[in-house]
Amino acid sequence: MKVIIGDNSYKNKWNEFVNKNSNDFGLLQSWDWGIFQATLGRKFFRLVLEDDHKIVAVALVIKHQLKFGKSYFYIPRGPIMVDDDLVAQKQLTGLEFLFNEIKKIAQKEKAIFLRMDPAWRDNEHLKKILGDSGFIFSGQVQPKSTSILSLLKAEEDLLKNMKPKTRYNIKVAQKNGVKIDKGLKYFEDFWTLTKKTASRNEIISHPKNYYKNY
Repeated sequence: MKVIIGDNSYKNKWNEFVNKNSNDFGLLQSWDWGIFQATLGRKFFRLVLEDDHKIVAVALVIKHQLKFGKSYFYIPRGPIMVDDDLVAQKQLTGLEFLFNEIKKIAQKEKAIFLRMDPAWRDNEHLKKILGDSGFIFSGQVQPKSTSILSLLKAEEDLLKNMKPKTRYNIKVAQKNGVKIDKGLKYFEDFWTLTKKTASRNEIISHPKNYYKNY
């Protein structure tokens, strides 16, 4: 096994691997998510784990700046690994390779810790690997699960399956003439509401360019 930094020649292979092996469609580990991070001025690393010239894991590692010249690394919804029984026997070794390479890069980038929230299925074997590697649970960054709603259903069926309070609120909005519109012309209104919400709930929002570029 070996870990290499994925250059542009890996773009198609990277996305194909992510699409095939991710459990949540792989948006936050996609090639383009790295490009998006670059628009925010963030540095990132695409690590590719190969075994016998085949990709068995990838990790998009994003560098976040901290105070006093320090930083930390974040792997959103990753690493992504091949999910089959044969490779499962090598997962421990594979993760060790990845973590060791990340540690080397972290020393150069003055990163003091690594945070990740992989979209793995509940797997006691992998949980043990993380525990043995020194990881501790510190809360979710990304949602733990995703609800998928089919929009192919009739509007009446969608409303019928909603909670009574939700249906009531929709009818109130319709009664008061609320309409849905979209466009960049509303961005500043959105940003004003975002700042107010963050302040009221004492949370930190993403920077303005995050929402604008996304």
